[in-house]
Amino acid sequence: MPSLALDASTLARLFDARITRWNHPAIQRLNPDAKWPDMAVVPVHRADDFGTTQNFNACLRGAAGKSWPCPADKKWHGRDERSANGSDALSHMVTQTEGAIGYFELSFAAKRKIDTVRIATGAPEPAAPSTQSASKGIATAEVVGKDRDLTLKSGCRTSAEGACPIVLVTYEIVCGTGNRPESRPALKSSLTCTASKEGQEELHSFHYAPLPESVAAQIREVISTLS
Repeated sequence: MPSLALDASTLARLFDARITRWNHPAIQRLNPDAKWPDMAVVPVHRADDFGTTQNFNACLRGAAGKSWPCPADKKWHGRDERSANGSDALSHMVTQTEGAIGYFELSFAAKRKIDTVRIATGAPEPAAPSTQSASKGIATAEVVGKDRDLTLKSGCRTSAEGACPIVLVTYEIVCGTGNRPESRPALKSSLTCTASKEGQEELHSFHYAPLPESVAAQIREVISTLS
């Protein structure tokens, strides 16, 4: 099949079993240069309650609006019935099921050579999932919180060029004071290395997205204050 482009509303209706054939007019409209087969859509989801599902729910709810009426929590509420425990099993199910579509970390798509969906956000071109497009998506998020809390808030509505809106941020939470004296140097060294430009660039090889420099610089500043 050719590279597929979907917007948030169409993606939501696919996963909620309201678009049931791959040649649906909404899909054809977004992919005018491709002829999609009259094949059943088989959406599959995580059976276990997990943050990956919560993040996907939140992104659909934020970007698709009323097209995704489900709450943004760890439990799947869509109407599709196929499921698997964990991203590894879910990605395997996608490769074994004709017409399937699922959601999981980029590393699993790379591992199993699964075609990925380009996300149409209103930018000049749909954004293909990659570590670079994820970093651009993170760059559009708002840094919220107070003092040393650098929580990122994204509404998944970005239309920035090349930015993938479906991203999941991993946080490191450490005690700012009161750490055991013997462990402080190792803790600070580990965080400093990870947040450094060199450490962030290493993430590409693991299919993780480096933080945009604007955010990473703030994190390095916080790390420097740890005692």
